[in-house]
Amino acid sequence: MILDYDSTKYIITSLDTNNISFVFNDKLYSFCQVEYTVSMHKDSLIYTLEIPIRTLDHCSDIELKGMHGIIRPCFENGIGLNLINSGNVTSGAINVKLNLDPNFLVSSVNPTPVNINGNEYEFVIDPIEPLRNKLVQIRGTVDCNSPIGTEYCFSSEIKEGLIANCQLNNNINNNICIKSIGSFDPNDKTIFVAGKENVQNIQKDELIEYRIRFQNTGTDTAYTVRIEDKLSEKFDIRSMRLTNYSHECTWKIENKILIVTFDKINLVDSFTNNEASNGFVVFEIKLKADIKINDEIRNRASIYFDFNEPIVTNEVINYFGNPISTVKDKLQVADNIDEIICVPNPTSNSFKVLIKDPSDISDILIFDTNGRLCKVFLQQTLSNDFNISELHAGTYIIKILNYKGISQGRFIKL
Repeated sequence: MILDYDSTKYIITSLDTNNISFVFNDKLYSFCQVEYTVSMHKDSLIYTLEIPIRTLDHCSDIELKGMHGIIRPCFENGIGLNLINSGNVTSGAINVKLNLDPNFLVSSVNPTPVNINGNEYEFVIDPIEPLRNKLVQIRGTVDCNSPIGTEYCFSSEIKEGLIANCQLNNNINNNICIKSIGSFDPNDKTIFVAGKENVQNIQKDELIEYRIRFQNTGTDTAYTVRIEDKLSEKFDIRSMRLTNYSHECTWKIENKILIVTFDKINLVDSFTNNEASNGFVVFEIKLKADIKINDEIRNRASIYFDFNEPIVTNEVINYFGNPISTVKDKLQVADNIDEIICVPNPTSNSFKVLIKDPSDISDILIFDTNGRLCKVFLQQTLSNDFNISELHAGTYIIKILNYKGISQGRFIKL
């Protein structure tokens, strides 16, 4: 639940005992209690819950999200930037600067920019009410001869302090790079991490964005489009937010399934108007704090056009932790391997390394028995304790790299 400025929310729950928690802007509110237990029964379908909160400040909180879209050579492409006011008061006017990729040739812009200087566009956006948004939409083309897979990069920022009232400024810039595509499955799913597309390895505290695209390739107008996305157990569902979309929509989470509904979208078919037959939605989410190194994160979505059978997107698979490629070169240059001893072994939380000269500054690499890199300690003194509590139980290989070469050993994590 996100606290709205009218202080009232209606939540649909199951007929059972539910634990209800709250997502709120902790710079503006503090809660006496974050989670409440609510029991719903068939003879009492309405439960009124009074939640005491303390308002810490009255501020607007403008976030820049998006710059998502499709880039296809020889076709007109749409790119959108979403400005969201996550605060509790209406903002003032917002001065936004947008830097477009120099190879993206603009055909139209909405709203009208107040200044254009080469690839730099400036806008003054009207005030935004609390928990509302405004869109900046850019349409343009790229060279027909540019190779498929070419990356086009865009950035945006709140240029200067035209925002009236208190402004928290927690997210005032956005950068993203989008790869061009050729003929493609129009119903697909893509992951973005820190503005980079299709990142495979996700690090701690990184914010994940998923973009789901859809196109009506049928023979008639689709009046309703519904997207269902079963969220991985590795996600902190409380952090989920919708950040950009092509058409007005509503969303909810039921039984850990994100449901986005485009009601009365009237999406024409691709034979009638190929450009107008497309849509998308973008949401962001964080991983749980207790995720383990090398955990696999899988995600796919089902797209329903009216009452037709769902179209299932590709499955996006990612891993938590560093990729092996970050240390590949170091492993190749070292050739004299000595055995090391870890104590205690087995261990449940941490271990020390027994080696001839523990004062050497080294890189410590931990692999599972399949050769996948699970954890890295960079530039460490070997007399330290090494915490491996987040690893799954099993057998691991430890390699120590320094100017003398490689030392290697094994340990068991309980």
